[in-house]
Amino acid sequence: MTEIGDYAFYDCDLTKVEIPDSVESIGNAAFADNKHLTEVTLGKGVTEICEAAFNFCGLTSLTIPESVTSIGDIAFLEDPDLKEVYIPATVTEIGAEAFGYLDHAGGSVLLEDFAIAGKAGSAAQAYAEANGIPFSEDKELLLGDTDSDGKVTILDATFIQKKLASIPLPFEFSDTVADTDEDKKVSILDATFIQRWLASLPSNDHIGKPIV
Repeated sequence: MTEIGDYAFYDCDLTKVEIPDSVESIGNAAFADNKHLTEVTLGKGVTEICEAAFNFCGLTSLTIPESVTSIGDIAFLEDPDLKEVYIPATVTEIGAEAFGYLDHAGGSVLLEDFAIAGKAGSAAQAYAEANGIPFSEDKELLLGDTDSDGKVTILDATFIQKKLASIPLPFEFSDTVADTDEDKKVSILDATFIQRWLASLPSNDHIGKPIV
């Protein structure tokens, strides 16, 4: 199955949906009017989310895979519990009132406290700015770049040591970024891995590269 047709699951009282990776297109109003649908998992093969696909649902969160390139008009209209969405840079087309709107008599209105995150210069940013929706730029995280300055230096190793010593830092510390040996925990070894990497000694080749 590569396509979920128009109105396929319209008003079916669904609560959870998992779309397989084989699906490429989600049709018009395919899952619309499922007011108790709170959780949707989009498969990694989805490229197109068509008009009104998930409007009038109860979604509380949404992860859009990087396979998606197009999101149709009012695709997520009247999803009042969806307060924030990250739209990847692969999405190049976002239809009118696709996100952040409620359906009211006489026309749609912006959803209060709704926000969009994405890459600078992306369609997500353009949509947010055109609709007066707060936008936050998602910066690429590099393994070992604990101070988020875009590079890995000896300071990053020092910041790990300070964190382990419970010394306050002037930024929010990310364990994921600091875990340079990728053993799922932060220890003095992570600072050592940075020092070794800077000295071109055997370390972790993933240091300094985007976290995926």
